[in-house]
Amino acid sequence: MLDLLRRKAQSPWLQGTVLMIIIVFVFWGVGGNNSGARNAVATVNDQPITVQEYQQAYSQTIEQYRDQFGGTLPDGFIDAFNMKQQVLNELIQKVLIHQGGEEMGIFVSDMEVQKAIKSMPIFQNNGVFDNLRYKEVLKGSRLTPTKFEVGTKTDLLVSNVIKRLQSFSKVLPSEIDDRYYYENSEMKVDYALFKGSDFTSQVEISEDNLADFFENHKDSYKTEPQVKIKYISFPVKDEMDQITIDASELEQYYEQNKAKYTTADGTKTLDEVTDSIEITLKRQEALNSSFEKANKAYEMIILAGSLAKFAESGENPLLETDFFVRSSPPDALATNHTVVNTAFELQKGELSSLIETPQGYSILYVEDVKQPEIPPLEEVKEAVTNDFTDDEAIQLARKAAEEVLQTVQEGADFTETINNSGQQIKESLFFSRSNRASGVLPSGMISQSLSLTADKPYPEKIAESGNAFYVFRFKELKKPDLDKIQQGKEAFEAQLSQAKQAEILNAWLSHLMKQGEVTINEKLM
Repeated sequence: MLDLLRRKAQSPWLQGTVLMIIIVFVFWGVGGNNSGARNAVATVNDQPITVQEYQQAYSQTIEQYRDQFGGTLPDGFIDAFNMKQQVLNELIQKVLIHQGGEEMGIFVSDMEVQKAIKSMPIFQNNGVFDNLRYKEVLKGSRLTPTKFEVGTKTDLLVSNVIKRLQSFSKVLPSEIDDRYYYENSEMKVDYALFKGSDFTSQVEISEDNLADFFENHKDSYKTEPQVKIKYISFPVKDEMDQITIDASELEQYYEQNKAKYTTADGTKTLDEVTDSIEITLKRQEALNSSFEKANKAYEMIILAGSLAKFAESGENPLLETDFFVRSSPPDALATNHTVVNTAFELQKGELSSLIETPQGYSILYVEDVKQPEIPPLEEVKEAVTNDFTDDEAIQLARKAAEEVLQTVQEGADFTETINNSGQQIKESLFFSRSNRASGVLPSGMISQSLSLTADKPYPEKIAESGNAFYVFRFKELKKPDLDKIQQGKEAFEAQLSQAKQAEILNAWLSHLMKQGEVTINEKLM
């Protein structure tokens, strides 16, 4: 929440500079091990990042994403984006920048911090800093003035470091012309397309070939594991329909979370956010109610001895499925990925624990399991024949394309060689590094083509896209009109400047990383 509030409060320039840090490091990895200070998740040149700092930053990040997704994160979101490592990386990056800034002699005074905070629109009334509003906004965000000011000081230091580095990123006029020429020179190629489907008739099929192919690819024909389950659910929606939120609860939540509805343009009124608050409060209460009912049911299931016996009471309907595979669950479970995944993690006869899902809570019992198995060739012969034919046709197409390319590389006429191969010569549209739209050409072929010249008209190898292969040659180069650069020179220069700034910042931080020492205690993450 601290970072979120500061982002809302900062000037556009400050937001831009912090954004540059995020862009540069969004995929920047940090090596680690299990050492470090006892109570530190990581240490950066002996400066600890405490467990409390990490947990707070992690909670704030998750809260921000929850807000973006309307209160509930999609299944697997945190793991898919490796959120724990991302949060730790950001903390490490901030420490490195802070340390590097101090080594450069860059410091931020208390007076600068006060001036920056007083200029933030979020704390102003009619353009004037309001100390009472300042304290109220921070209180609503569960922040103390001291903590917010320390965070603001860090942000200002980061901004000053970037500003200093920007002084080394001047773009010369000749660089603009050279870059424009490089990015906007347009090229056209001739090419021939060799598709696997064009060679199907040339494939020779025999029983021995099919048997060998099946033996080498039999895992591809293995059946998927299947499960059959019984389960009961406690949907949040059912609980929400029975909940009423009174006006005092809405008003109390609004006052406690006013910062959430405050931007640089002002604070939304209670009337404007009532519907959103009501949904949030209903869901919170419904989740608690669903949990209580599910937890009580789980205890009764244990006492009853089985899910089926508990269901005889009729309090909760027992739902059953036939055998199904993970990739094709029953309609009732089509969007309940957590329950489906849990079903395939359990053994036959095993009862799950309480399962929390975006829909509420569930408890399931695995009634039966069918393990994957490899069927006899005769049962899947049609599929094997089709796969063998497709595979062989693709290899024939690849071989034909490679032979044609080798022939023209050795000096044979391109047009004659392509015609002899039974294919047709096609001509591409113009494309460039800045505009790679060329109709039907795959991106890999365009990348290879951009390195071709009249003196070196052929690539070193064919281009591949799915089951198709391309043989191509340089056709024509059209130089850009340098006079046109004047029309967008300012924007183009800004792009080059930003790119150079990012390179300098990245190089500087890479240097700090190499010169410093970062250790990570993964057990505390």
